[in-house]
Amino acid sequence: MSLGWSLGFGLGVSAVFLVGGGLFIDFVSTSPDVRVYARDYLVFAALTPFIGAAAFAFDGIYTGATWTGAMRNLMILAFAIYGLVLHDEIASGELAAYACAISNLTRSAYFACYCPT
Repeated sequence: MSLGWSLGFGLGVSAVFLVGGGLFIDFVSTSPDVRVYARDYLVFAALTPFIGAAAFAFDGIYTGATWTGAMRNLMILAFAIYGLVLHDEIASGELAAYACAISNLTRSAYFACYCPT
């Protein structure tokens, strides 16, 4: 049930960001360069709540249940995959956004495969 709520809320927040993100960028910045740059990454920012929803839900469930060993192993794996994605292109903002998304998906998949539901 918690996972369903988390995914639903993540989807809703992502939809709000996708629809209203441009207006929010215009509200917080008057610089044309900043606005253009922010819009380049708006999709990544908007999809992060949904992509990370399962990982965040499982973090709360299993950390609360004192599964600290599983959390440690998961974070080592997710960090290693994040590092592999970024290994030689750390200056690229898009690649960093992809790496973050892949790290969250890795965390979600790990929990889905190895933890009871």
